[in-house]
Amino acid sequence: MKITEKIKSSLIKFLNFGEYKILEESSHTLLMNGFDDPWLINIYAISLAKQKKYDTAKKHLNYLCENFKNAFDPFFNLGNIYRDSEDNDNALGSYLKAHDLDKTNIDCINEITKIYADKNIEKAKIYNKFALKLNPKSSFAVQNSAQILLNTGKFEDAIHKFKKAINFSNDQETINKLYASIGVAKIGLGLYAEARELLQLVDNDDSKYNVSALDLREGNFKSGWKNFFEKHRNIRGGRKNLSLLPEWSPDKKYTFPLVLAEQGLGDQLMFCSLLNELKKRDIKFDLNIDTRLHNLLKNNFPKTNFFDTEDIKADLNLKQYDSIISIANLCRHFRNSEREFVDSDQLILYPDTKLLKKLDELFPSDKVKIGLSWNTTNPQQQKRNLKLKQFGFIFSRDNFELINLQYGDHTDEIKRISKKYKKNFFNGGIDNSNDIDGLAAKMSICDLIITIDNSTAHLAGMLNLPTLVLLPKASDWRWLTNRSESIWYPSLKLIRQEKNNNWDNVLKEVSHYINKYLI
Repeated sequence: MKITEKIKSSLIKFLNFGEYKILEESSHTLLMNGFDDPWLINIYAISLAKQKKYDTAKKHLNYLCENFKNAFDPFFNLGNIYRDSEDNDNALGSYLKAHDLDKTNIDCINEITKIYADKNIEKAKIYNKFALKLNPKSSFAVQNSAQILLNTGKFEDAIHKFKKAINFSNDQETINKLYASIGVAKIGLGLYAEARELLQLVDNDDSKYNVSALDLREGNFKSGWKNFFEKHRNIRGGRKNLSLLPEWSPDKKYTFPLVLAEQGLGDQLMFCSLLNELKKRDIKFDLNIDTRLHNLLKNNFPKTNFFDTEDIKADLNLKQYDSIISIANLCRHFRNSEREFVDSDQLILYPDTKLLKKLDELFPSDKVKIGLSWNTTNPQQQKRNLKLKQFGFIFSRDNFELINLQYGDHTDEIKRISKKYKKNFFNGGIDNSNDIDGLAAKMSICDLIITIDNSTAHLAGMLNLPTLVLLPKASDWRWLTNRSESIWYPSLKLIRQEKNNNWDNVLKEVSHYINKYLI
């Protein structure tokens, strides 16, 4: 049975006034009484989603998507649910299907753009252009333009666009969030006091994270750790049985925690430095961490069992553990001052001796060996990247051998440089993305490593190798400010831009360092 326009109007009023529970009850009653109208099922699902009853909502929307394949709303609303539950991959899939059904829906295009801004800048630009063509005064579309500029390191242009988006909005909550976004851009410009003021206009996880990052950047660790990790994680992975385990703490008599890794490979490596704090207290622990790191860590922690994320999600026996903690949350207990960094026992990882010997035999040159890494694949951190050709002052020297430490496919770039300078760029047949054991061995034959702020820098630090880390002017919080040394890794020397998006002074200092120490 179809529902009348009068009933529709009443249900829409419940939705518009935020009466989601009443909307749920009313629409459910109608469904139970034989009103199987697709519109009714859709709004019932919306009422559930608004109350975060995502699983039930998805069930009904999936039914509509399967049985009414040309209906825009179910696909779009399903995308909203995935977005709200922080599942951006599935959200994007649903939004793209919805977009195929209605190319003119600007809300859908804006959502697609927003996700792509963190994943694929070029695609984000394409969809953003569509949205602005449909409505140049759309606050959401202009905000997306600003976010694209922000993610590509064009901070001043981003601020201009965020201000424009503010002018097009009449919603105070949205306006406050846009001011907070300007605060993020101010961080990129190194205007930290101004950034803090703007970020504090909004009380959400994103702003708390950014304010915490400002504290950490300034060396205020105790206050910095307080809200820092809340943005990034659901460390318990949605498993209800993980929530039964209490949070590990050094002042309680827990003896066998399950330690869970979080964030990317570089972050995991950095936070691994905290594992020595458990070891020296004779605390047995098991560790969930990126599979690529298992072998490297086993030498240091032979009694530890290592699991990847899928193991944690599957049937790992949790009854053996008396507590749980995120590896990053160990900072809250053991890294609350610079003194605690200095006094800590440094965790040093060691490459596989057989791999190391093999590479030494493959590459026996007596020349100085310099390892290079110049790119991060993170679409939000393109300001960190250099072009390989910018290291021409190294390639042009005959007394250096160059070793490729860069992950990802940079074949064409390497070929062009090798041809120009008639230099081989040694790789050793190692997959720098996935074979971390091989990469660690290859790095260990280098006399010097030169890298941007990426996972290579962290691996070099954990291997305690002499390394120059090239940083943008407003670097990540972990490198603090105005320092040439790292509190995390003693073997790293930090070289910072003097001007945003300008590497001239950095490359000049690298050249000076090479001339002074390697020639």
